[in-house]
Amino acid sequence: FPLLSATVFHAMRETLALGNRCVLWYDKIGYARRFECRACGQSWTCPKCMMLIPVSDGPSIQCPNCRAALVPPDQCISCGQSDWVARGLGNAAMRDRLQRLFPHSTVTLGDAKHKDASGDIVLATSYLEDGPWDPWHTPVRIGLCADLLADLCLLRSSDEQPATGLRRLLERAGLAAGCGSPFYAQ
Repeated sequence: FPLLSATVFHAMRETLALGNRCVLWYDKIGYARRFECRACGQSWTCPKCMMLIPVSDGPSIQCPNCRAALVPPDQCISCGQSDWVARGLGNAAMRDRLQRLFPHSTVTLGDAKHKDASGDIVLATSYLEDGPWDPWHTPVRIGLCADLLADLCLLRSSDEQPATGLRRLLERAGLAAGCGSPFYAQ
């Protein structure tokens, strides 16, 4: 499983076998990260803010940055072809893969759209930390926390991203310590 290190995978198996929950941060929303033209590789971006548009697992498409309601273009603006393909693994696809990997556990999404932290495995975005609900105070013990994209902040272009990413990583490690659970960053 390419998105879980062997260490995290084995720790998750042990945690779930003990009846504890796993919280995994994966800050990539949607089913896939972007629509891409198969012919030329051009990605579909929001015409208002130029943000890449993730592939949603629902009927409506909304820009994650400016919240504009969007309709996929019929043709690529670069080459005129109409052969779009979904690329990259979003949290909804990751949920499906984790469910196949751990078939006896429930996998839920803790993001702004789904707001569900009830699963044995909670695949969370930063909304979990910033949102209005608190999954940390539950009758089921959180036995493992992991950031599956700890280096994501280094791949973004803003000068503030590494500092923001490090702050998030430390906050997540602190939440794990508050639960008495180990924290993994990969």
